[in-house]
Amino acid sequence: MDNRRILLLAKKVGGEWEPLGKALGVADDELTEIRESADASSYQGAFKMLWAWRQSQTSADEDAIQQALRAALQQVNKAQLMEEIAAN
Repeated sequence: MDNRRILLLAKKVGGEWEPLGKALGVADDELTEIRESADASSYQGAFKMLWAWRQSQTSADEDAIQQALRAALQQVNKAQLMEEIAAN
């Protein structure tokens, strides 16, 4: 998943990024650090969370990353966002 798609997704998730972060398995201390930052309530908090998650996926191939993201989005009732970012 390239940086442009991460940014697109972050903008669509906006300030409601924390449930997605938990569904993706982002570490609690990382989520806390983002939550306590000045830009946590904007898409920038979502971007930081998605970036942290993506960086932790070093051994996964692109298909596995897409599947994990799709499953997490479905878990938080935002599955339509995957199709929206795929179209861009």
